[in-house]
Amino acid sequence: MNLKKYLLVLLIIFLPFFVISETIAEEILWPYFHYPPLYNVEKGKISGYGVHVQKTLSNKMPGYDHKMIQTQPARLFEDLKNGEKYIAYGPVKTPEREKYLYYSLPCRLVFTDRVVMKRDAAKKYLISSMISLQKLAKDKNLVMGHSKGASYGNKLDGILKDNKKSLIQEILTGEEGELRQLKMIQDGRIDWMIWDPLALKTFLNNLDMHKDFKIYEIYEKEYAFIYAHIVVPKTSWGKQMIRKINTILKIVIPADEFYLGLSKCVPDELKPSFRKGYEEFIIQPAIEYETME
Repeated sequence: MNLKKYLLVLLIIFLPFFVISETIAEEILWPYFHYPPLYNVEKGKISGYGVHVQKTLSNKMPGYDHKMIQTQPARLFEDLKNGEKYIAYGPVKTPEREKYLYYSLPCRLVFTDRVVMKRDAAKKYLISSMISLQKLAKDKNLVMGHSKGASYGNKLDGILKDNKKSLIQEILTGEEGELRQLKMIQDGRIDWMIWDPLALKTFLNNLDMHKDFKIYEIYEKEYAFIYAHIVVPKTSWGKQMIRKINTILKIVIPADEFYLGLSKCVPDELKPSFRKGYEEFIIQPAIEYETME
């Protein structure tokens, strides 16, 4: 058999294997929803520091077909409960979520959630310049806006739970729940809401609401920051994935590029405190993490 025929035979034998290997790359879905500055969706384009994290991780996970898909917060957690092969960036840890999620190393740092409310209406609930979450939750004349499935960290969630008999909530589902809550406060349909101060600032800037609204630090807050994670479903697939993700995070978290992507939206005057929190809550756990072979 001459060389050309020999090569042709080899090609015929092995071509199906090459085709199969190209078509069976495992698909991994990275869900997102409009929530600047984490994810900002404008005219079909996605930006935000969540995209930075997704690209960093997916670039270091070759062999998978990585896709970003738009969803709604409540739907996201229902799909994760059902074992959907999602790698989702951003959720904080709660006892309820720990029942069905594996969590990565901390890899998202945000300032402790704050209350947004009309200035005049907020006065009676203030302690110095901060607002009391206890006072707000106990007042049966007030209505709080709440996006279904949202968590504000264990401390603030605990205060709301302790006051569930007096707390009146308007629970919103679907996309852009926070933006709709701000408009509802403006229209007098609800009175207050809790959310990430950087996200609130972005929304208020876009809506030109600064004259009527103010973002208040919460009097009962425990820490200046809360940290969050990448999550996967609590399945054998998820267990395998979270090990890979943690191995990558251990390497990329201390790098300047990763930090710069996360801190881009932080105002210059807050960056020193943000950096300090990042070193304590994000870098230190990554350094201490022992990779599993």
